[in-house]
Amino acid sequence: MKPKKKPIIVIFDPFVSIGYLRANLPQTIGIVGVFSPNNKLNEAITQGAVNFNDFVTAFNLTNDIQADINKIKSNLIDYSVLAYLIPYIA
Repeated sequence: MKPKKKPIIVIFDPFVSIGYLRANLPQTIGIVGVFSPNNKLNEAITQGAVNFNDFVTAFNLTNDIQADINKIKSNLIDYSVLAYLIPYIA
Protein backbone atom coordinates (compact mmCIF):
# COMPACT_ATOMS: atom_id res chain seq x y z
CA MET A 1 0.00 0.00 0.00
CA LYS A 2 1.39 3.40 -1.00
CA PRO A 3 1.84 5.87 1.86
CA LYS A 4 -0.70 8.67 1.90
CA LYS A 5 0.66 11.92 0.50
CA LYS A 6 0.58 15.04 2.68
CA PRO A 7 -2.08 17.49 1.44
CA ILE A 8 -0.71 20.88 0.47
CA ILE A 9 -1.77 24.21 -0.98
CA VAL A 10 0.63 25.84 -3.44
CA ILE A 11 0.77 29.65 -3.29
CA PHE A 12 2.45 31.74 -5.94
CA ASP A 13 3.93 34.98 -4.51
CA PRO A 14 2.52 34.40 -1.01
CA PHE A 15 3.68 37.60 0.68
CA VAL A 16 0.20 38.83 1.55
CA SER A 17 -1.77 35.67 2.17
CA ILE A 18 0.67 33.38 3.97
CA GLY A 19 -0.01 34.67 7.50
CA TYR A 20 -3.77 34.48 7.10
CA LEU A 21 -3.69 31.02 5.56
CA ARG A 22 -1.32 29.50 8.12
CA ALA A 23 -3.45 30.88 10.95
CA ASN A 24 -6.65 29.46 9.47
CA LEU A 25 -5.63 26.18 7.84
CA PRO A 26 -5.42 22.94 9.79
CA GLN A 27 -1.79 22.08 10.61
CA THR A 28 -2.24 18.87 8.61
CA ILE A 29 -2.30 20.95 5.41
CA GLY A 30 1.11 22.15 4.27
CA ILE A 31 1.90 25.24 2.25
CA VAL A 32 4.37 25.41 -0.63
CA GLY A 33 5.52 28.89 -1.59
CA VAL A 34 6.52 29.57 -5.18
CA PHE A 35 8.18 32.93 -5.58
CA SER A 36 8.38 34.76 -8.92
CA PRO A 37 11.79 35.67 -10.35
CA ASN A 38 11.20 39.28 -9.21
CA ASN A 39 10.98 38.23 -5.56
CA LYS A 40 14.12 37.14 -3.81
CA LEU A 41 13.09 34.40 -1.40
CA ASN A 42 16.15 34.59 0.84
CA GLU A 43 15.80 38.37 1.16
CA ALA A 44 12.13 38.01 2.01
CA ILE A 45 12.87 35.49 4.74
CA THR A 46 15.76 37.55 6.13
CA GLN A 47 13.66 40.71 6.24
CA GLY A 48 10.82 38.87 7.97
CA ALA A 49 8.39 39.35 5.07
CA VAL A 50 7.63 35.62 5.23
CA ASN A 51 8.22 32.98 7.88
CA PHE A 52 10.03 30.04 6.33
CA ASN A 53 8.60 27.74 9.03
CA ASP A 54 5.16 28.28 7.46
CA PHE A 55 6.24 26.38 4.35
CA VAL A 56 6.68 22.71 3.57
CA THR A 57 9.08 24.00 0.92
CA ALA A 58 9.60 27.25 -0.93
CA PHE A 59 11.57 28.14 -4.01
CA ASN A 60 12.15 30.87 -6.60
CA LEU A 61 11.13 30.55 -10.21
CA THR A 62 13.52 31.61 -12.95
CA ASN A 63 12.71 32.95 -16.39
CA ASP A 64 13.08 29.48 -17.93
CA ILE A 65 9.48 28.25 -18.16
CA GLN A 66 10.26 24.60 -18.89
CA ALA A 67 12.85 24.41 -16.10
CA ASP A 68 10.35 26.04 -13.72
CA ILE A 69 7.61 23.55 -14.65
CA ASN A 70 10.05 20.70 -14.04
CA LYS A 71 11.08 22.23 -10.71
CA ILE A 72 7.45 22.55 -9.59
CA LYS A 73 6.65 18.97 -10.60
CA SER A 74 9.71 17.54 -8.84
CA ASN A 75 9.06 19.55 -5.67
CA LEU A 76 5.41 18.48 -5.46
CA ILE A 77 5.70 14.80 -6.36
CA ASP A 78 5.44 13.66 -2.73
CA TYR A 79 2.36 15.75 -1.97
CA SER A 80 -1.33 15.77 -2.73
CA VAL A 81 -2.11 19.24 -4.09
CA LEU A 82 -5.46 20.58 -2.85
CA ALA A 83 -5.26 23.96 -4.60
CA TYR A 84 -3.05 26.36 -6.47
CA LEU A 85 -3.47 29.99 -5.42
CA ILE A 86 -2.23 32.51 -7.95
CA PRO A 87 -2.67 36.22 -7.20
CA TYR A 88 -4.79 38.30 -9.51
CA ILE A 89 -2.99 41.43 -10.62
CA ALA A 90 -5.21 44.07 -12.16
